[in-house]
Amino acid sequence: MIIKKIILKLLVICFFLQSAYSCAQQVSYKGAITAKELLVLMSACDLLSLAKNNNISSALLNEMCQKGKALLKLGMSSYGPEPWVWQPGKLSDHKDFKYAGNQKINENLQVKKVGNISMDSAHFYSKWPLFFLSARNSSQKAELLFFQNAIKGLVANLFKNVVSIDKEGCVVRYKNFIDGTNGVYRWNFERRGVTYGHSSFALSYTPFFSSLALLDNKKISDHYKKILSCYPYSKVEKKKYFWSRGLEDEKLLVLLSAKRPSEIVNTVPNETEKRYYKQYFYKRINPVNGMSSKDAYAAVVGDRMLVMHYAVYMGYAPWVKDFNRYLDKISNLICVGCDNKFKFYHELHLLYFVSKYLYLNKDVNFNDNLQVKKIFNVVLSKLNNLYLVNQNLPVSNVGWDGVVYFNFKDYVDWKLNYYK
Repeated sequence: MIIKKIILKLLVICFFLQSAYSCAQQVSYKGAITAKELLVLMSACDLLSLAKNNNISSALLNEMCQKGKALLKLGMSSYGPEPWVWQPGKLSDHKDFKYAGNQKINENLQVKKVGNISMDSAHFYSKWPLFFLSARNSSQKAELLFFQNAIKGLVANLFKNVVSIDKEGCVVRYKNFIDGTNGVYRWNFERRGVTYGHSSFALSYTPFFSSLALLDNKKISDHYKKILSCYPYSKVEKKKYFWSRGLEDEKLLVLLSAKRPSEIVNTVPNETEKRYYKQYFYKRINPVNGMSSKDAYAAVVGDRMLVMHYAVYMGYAPWVKDFNRYLDKISNLICVGCDNKFKFYHELHLLYFVSKYLYLNKDVNFNDNLQVKKIFNVVLSKLNNLYLVNQNLPVSNVGWDGVVYFNFKDYVDWKLNYYK
């Protein structure tokens, strides 16, 4: 059995190396800092306070967290509080980005790269604000100030390069890339056809699944107030900017995001918010058929992250109770050796979501709350395993980097050394 496993692992290595060798040595995105490693490392940051408060050794968590912070610093084009973008030019060769010099989708689209292009708005604003919050919340003194300024720069860039208003239709629009590029994104993505892709402003749906409001910034709350003022959208606007979605399912996120977290402590949601919670949101944390792999991904790229935080900030017991029950259930899907049938990348999103829940409970004494203790131990065990133990398949982005690593410690160390 051991020999078979060794042979299988060698075959996997050969397969990935053969497919990666010709491209990974030349493409711009070799060594790109991605959400995959940050989901793991920033989860460790979110566990630090709870570990220290309960006298649990935090040396390994701190090592992971510090490496995550180092990657965040490396990815910034400049330090805040001035506007900055993420690794400009790093993804210019990638198939999702190399058509960005075109403004619209067409059947015969030609490659037209943008040299200093940065990340797409959808992925960046759904995850990176959270990563920088994890870094800030686990920092002190000079490092705390650094990440506070980084967050200010993130917000400044949003309003300098990404957001604009379609005054005729009253739509808050997002350019497709955070450097201000507004060309085609993901043309013929996963071979879905030559008419598939995102033309200019097609990622304007981004604020409806983002947790930007957790940055607790007045410009962000005003931003969402403006979005609210545009409801309801016409059929033309929905088709042009929002993939013909009705946007009612996502309205609770927008309603809450119009309020700053620091201003809602010990408050109660209004009747409209309660209605949207009951009618549209509750089903997300009480799924009839259990959690799918896509649901695991949507725990971060969706409204559950933000609503969970606001429930805790308000201290509104009915919603907090719902989330406590939900987290107790889904934490059972995170463990070493669990057959949850999630895609590996999606499982990492769920891991990060649960880690955020643990940060919100950072002051809990394990002797008083056995549920939080149980969830903490599950997540800690998973993080230690991912970081130190070789997984069945590579954790590295083999096709991007041309290297094969089976645990995150080796992979992250390689990536940090790549930038030296």
